[in-house]
Amino acid sequence: MYNICDGFDPFDKSEFTRDFRLLLSIFHDLQDHAEHYDTNLSEDVKLFKESLDLFDKKYPPLDIELSGRSPSLRNFRIFFNTNLSLKDLYSQIISRMSPRKFALSLSDMDSKRFLDDTKHIEDSLAVLFPQGMTLALKVYKGRISLIYDIEELLDAKSPSFELCMYFALKDNIDRSVKVVFPEHLKNISEYTSSVNTGRRIR
Repeated sequence: MYNICDGFDPFDKSEFTRDFRLLLSIFHDLQDHAEHYDTNLSEDVKLFKESLDLFDKKYPPLDIELSGRSPSLRNFRIFFNTNLSLKDLYSQIISRMSPRKFALSLSDMDSKRFLDDTKHIEDSLAVLFPQGMTLALKVYKGRISLIYDIEELLDAKSPSFELCMYFALKDNIDRSVKVVFPEHLKNISEYTSSVNTGRRIR
């Protein structure tokens, strides 16, 4: 299957994979920790945001934002910095990822209301790929954002991960920036993983 990131530098791909999966994994484990142990993680979230700022500086075409003081998926948004419309994004980029079918939303996809062409694509899009994987996008406050399942996004072979990598690496990354996380955030991640056996993809 064709991968839109095949032409990128292998070192950049490896570095992005490490940075992105670590970012997602730590955030997901912070969220789990807050839910299961009713812990105030406001200071940890503040430190996480500092690491997130480093990530955004290193990979500027990919913009990840976390609002609020608690680790909540509804406040953790992934945007693609592009001048393309959602329709053009599908036609020029996603269509090269070997999609099977596409619809206006995930609910339309579940109801098998697929589209024959792109003329109706405006503010939302859901794409079905082989092996049942999906990619969903919507326009939020004038910007294209990713609708994601974080477990699937942690899979480096998923369409969502592939599109994130494409945007992160399509321009030159800032090699002077090193994305670092405080060690105690990694420790939270390791502890939460130990009580949720098998949930993390490392």
